[in-house]
Amino acid sequence: MSTPIIIITIYCCLAVYAGIFITYHVVKSDFFDKKQKVILISLAWLLPILGAGLIFSLLAEDKPVKKRSSFHLFDYIFLTAVLTQNSSSFDSGSPANYDQSSSSDSDI
Repeated sequence: MSTPIIIITIYCCLAVYAGIFITYHVVKSDFFDKKQKVILISLAWLLPILGAGLIFSLLAEDKPVKKRSSFHLFDYIFLTAVLTQNSSSFDSGSPANYDQSSSSDSDI
């Protein structure tokens, strides 16, 4: 297959997916009345990518943002990365900066 055919196929798949996605969410939304829903669905199918993007931004205003109370793995990964960078700056210091009291085996 040539490159233009692949690009057109991907664009068509994205357009169909965006149209189905927007149609489903507009129909399920209580934010719009029936006439507005018909206009929005028509816009989503007539202007596939651009129309879907505009309608999606309208739908985003419809739904309140829900704060999830789940385990935020990325927060901990970021925190670990920051702490690792800070501790590596201490590792580059001279050996005189280290605490020698706990490493001595002669106290046993």
